[in-house]
Amino acid sequence: MRHDRFEKQLQFILEIDKLKSVYRRTYLLTADRSENTAEHSWHLDRFIPQLHNYHTQGKSWSEHGITADRVLERNASMAEGSVKLWECAQSLLNDAVAKGFLPRSK
Repeated sequence: MRHDRFEKQLQFILEIDKLKSVYRRTYLLTADRSENTAEHSWHLDRFIPQLHNYHTQGKSWSEHGITADRVLERNASMAEGSVKLWECAQSLLNDAVAKGFLPRSK
């Protein structure tokens, strides 16, 4: 027998899966189709941890020995979904390095 909370989580997963069928006006870089909302949300998913780390003065980055080079490499695909979001992410990252929250490289 499933717990109520678990059942709600499963329903949520099923509901957000529907986002794959909602297409946006933004084209993929290949220009062969528009991105769907799930893909668009994934780019935000890449941005949120970076934003969080910036506002905690790099706490998680520091705990895990993360460098700016590694963050850039991991999040470069963000530009595919939103150039503006990627520019913001790069700006935050550069500022984090300048403020000493994150080393540029090892």
